[in-house]
Amino acid sequence: MAIDVKCGFGSHLMLDCFGCPMEKLSESNFIYSVLDSFPQKIGMATLAPPNVFKYQGKIKEDWGISGVVMIVDAHISVHTFPEKQHAFIDIFSRTEFDLDNARRILLESFSPAHDEICLK
Repeated sequence: MAIDVKCGFGSHLMLDCFGCPMEKLSESNFIYSVLDSFPQKIGMATLAPPNVFKYQGKIKEDWGISGVVMIVDAHISVHTFPEKQHAFIDIFSRTEFDLDNARRILLESFSPAHDEICLK
């Protein structure tokens, strides 16, 4: 599936992943590793190491790991909900990048049963 959406400038990919293994989504080190290595894989440079933390929502099942890494011109963020086997990933860069390749790499990392590209 070729992603070809133009809105504003640069590239923006919002990817919702469903049916991901809970053990990946609940592990801070896994999220850190993805955020640490992913920018280079899509030709981006980071401004600082990733910031990753565990959170607890108001509802007991709404806990997970969130992380962000600042890249030159923008950011990459991940939010997980292990109990629901969901991961939500947002990549924005003023510099164009290959959306299909980025999606492929993320799908290999998170192993979802299915995914949706979010266009807003």
